[in-house]
Amino acid sequence: MKRIFTIILTFIVLVLGALIVFTNPADPAAIIVGMFFVSVSILNLAIQIYFPPSPEQPVELKVVEEPMKEISKAPEKIKKSRARRKKR
Repeated sequence: MKRIFTIILTFIVLVLGALIVFTNPADPAAIIVGMFFVSVSILNLAIQIYFPPSPEQPVELKVVEEPMKEISKAPEKIKKSRARRKKR
């Protein structure tokens, strides 16, 4: 609802700026004010298009856990072989 309301107001400002410029084309102040309204409304529309509204519901992420890797038993074999060497 809020987004529709701001878009409608932006179009009203755009039309108002264009009417100010075209009704008084010889007056420099009218051209400045009218072009200001037109430029602000165009920038407002560009910002609304570039930044779409955020979703109202939070996004749920699915986490996939990796299985735990088994610890290799190679260090135990080394200890056993060292123990055998010492006994000999």
